[in-house]
Amino acid sequence: MKKSIFIFFLISGLIGNSQNFKDSIGFKATYKFTYQKDSMNIDSRQDEIMWLFIGDQSSLFLSKPRAMKDSLDINSNLASIGSDPWKQNLSKTKTDFNFKIYKDRKKDKVYHSIAIMDDKLFYSEPLVLSNWIIQDESKMISGYKTQKATRNFAGRDYTAWFTSEIPIPDGPYKFSGLPGLILEIKDSRNHYNFEFIGFEKVSPKLPLAILPQEFQETTKIKLNDIQRKYQEDPIGYMNNYVGNGGAKITITINDGRSKQQYLKERKEKLAKFNNTIELK
Repeated sequence: MKKSIFIFFLISGLIGNSQNFKDSIGFKATYKFTYQKDSMNIDSRQDEIMWLFIGDQSSLFLSKPRAMKDSLDINSNLASIGSDPWKQNLSKTKTDFNFKIYKDRKKDKVYHSIAIMDDKLFYSEPLVLSNWIIQDESKMISGYKTQKATRNFAGRDYTAWFTSEIPIPDGPYKFSGLPGLILEIKDSRNHYNFEFIGFEKVSPKLPLAILPQEFQETTKIKLNDIQRKYQEDPIGYMNNYVGNGGAKITITINDGRSKQQYLKERKEKLAKFNNTIELK
């Protein structure tokens, strides 16, 4: 019961309101996601826990810290903000992956969404369904018999292991279309690796919306450009941002650094995350 309540509060911060297709979450798959931020530096490898919430005809994929951040935003009251428990919970929400990936198997579409300030944006693409090459090779993963499949996606060659024992044609990130849940998938350079941790039933089922109505559609190029500008200079982005009702905020650098030093450090930090999961 406590686990169901915990998941409910997490999901309540994720789905928003919707006038679009609605589904209900029946299962949750958990993955360990290992990624190499700098293509030339193996010491830049890090990992995060990722969740795939699965409905009858749709799914939602995101990092556990991103889900916890949404839950903290929704369920915190003004009195708790700044308290030690609030700071402790906030420290658990740091992530390199703020996106949410919604898949709509009814329409064979995937929606890549992200929130920057009050702007909630998304772009859509066809689901990664075709071009899988299923092979005879098999292996056991966490007690499930899996079969090997390969394909190219966004400039990388991937090897996946799926199981027909969980007959759900879905998987982590944007991957789907195999006759069973993908338990493991990694690219040929082992820069991006999703490893299966567990699969569980969600009871009672919880609502899932594709897509929340407050999200606005844009293109992949425009969304990536907005995200790049925010990452290069978040303070400048926030100071130039106009929110609801014309509201503006002003943030300054007060730790002794000059603006030039601050921007230089931001660019150096971004230069070390040069190995994106999608190369094209």
